[in-house]
Amino acid sequence: MSKHDALKSLTFLYVFLFSIITGTLLSLKFRNLSLPVYTYIYPLVIFLLIYTSMVRISIRDLVNGLINSKALALMLIVNYIVNPILITGITYFFFKSIFAHLGLIFNLNELNQVILGVILVGIAPCISVVIVWTDLAKGNVPLAISFAAWNAIVQVF
Repeated sequence: MSKHDALKSLTFLYVFLFSIITGTLLSLKFRNLSLPVYTYIYPLVIFLLIYTSMVRISIRDLVNGLINSKALALMLIVNYIVNPILITGITYFFFKSIFAHLGLIFNLNELNQVILGVILVGIAPCISVVIVWTDLAKGNVPLAISFAAWNAIVQVF
């Protein structure tokens, strides 16, 4: 990794952390603006992030990603077999053995609801963020877009 790449990665990390902290503090200070920001600004920013990722790919690369059966099979196995088992195990470990013993979970009904919520969030990959992070990591964006399309179809069923 060159010095420039290391500096760029570090800068991205600081901008990312600064954005999270600033957004959290602003949301606490200006609670009445959270609905307009969530309704109008957030979708616009997500659109711009996805658009800049998708504008640079060719249709041929996208079609190749959509018909790559080996990659598709691996994605389906990881997302819908390995990931749920892993997420369930990690969730039970943290919530049943650590958080419950620390007194952070108060009753069994609440514990089961939290566990179910974490599992559901963990097994459904967020389509837009996957494309943006793949682009930022200089990964295979056409393949990520095809995975996002297949995930959107599979998640309906």
